[in-house]
Amino acid sequence: MKHPVRLAMTVIGLALQLAAAPSRAQVPSPAPVPIPAPVPIPAAAAAPAAAPVPVQAPARADADAALVLRVDGGAQRRQPERASDTGRGVGGYAGLRRGELVDLAGDARLGVAYLASGVVESWRGPARFRVGDIGSNFDQGTPERTLALPRSLLDQLAHAPELLAELERLPALPPPAPAGAPASADLQQARADRAGARVVGAEPWLQALPELGLFLALYEARVYPEADALIAALARRLPEEPMVAALDRAFERLYRKALP
Repeated sequence: MKHPVRLAMTVIGLALQLAAAPSRAQVPSPAPVPIPAPVPIPAAAAAPAAAPVPVQAPARADADAALVLRVDGGAQRRQPERASDTGRGVGGYAGLRRGELVDLAGDARLGVAYLASGVVESWRGPARFRVGDIGSNFDQGTPERTLALPRSLLDQLAHAPELLAELERLPALPPPAPAGAPASADLQQARADRAGARVVGAEPWLQALPELGLFLALYEARVYPEADALIAALARRLPEEPMVAALDRAFERLYRKALP
């Protein structure tokens, strides 16, 4: 073998390198990083939930329980629990509150409708009654006639003063509904109320209520030709009814006189 000394030195050098380098098994693994224990997350410190607010029906003492549909002659209203209330006049389409006393003079006539029940009472003076929830409590006298009308009709009639005020403010009617437009739910209900109301044989003003309700729904639906024909016919039949006469005047100004 050539160069035995060199070979021997090479072998010795390799052996020394191997001895100096630690084996893979001897290389210490890095110390594991401790994982901190999870910190418990406290429940959100929110404000305690408020107790549910009970739903309550509106107190009838603070809201209208009845609607005056017609008044003719002397009629006074007052709240007996208020010593300072000495009475004031009753107007057409005024709301009455539960507990109010209504006094009718000997020549007075009054029609009142209860919004929660649909009961309509026709009174003639002298009489006195206290407004209840679904009908009058009689103090003196009894109503000449009592009948029931659909509550949806009375809800429509309760808006008559607002719609009249709107008509009196308008310089012109809004654009009419497009031809062939489907009838709104309110208009369909008003037509059903007119067809189903049992007012045959009642006083003329009572018979006219379903038609007046339909007129209001036709106006809101912007079906002007039918609305105009209806209110004009009512005005001819009931020229002394203030609400009918006022609506007819407004429609004459805004519709009839505006026709080409």
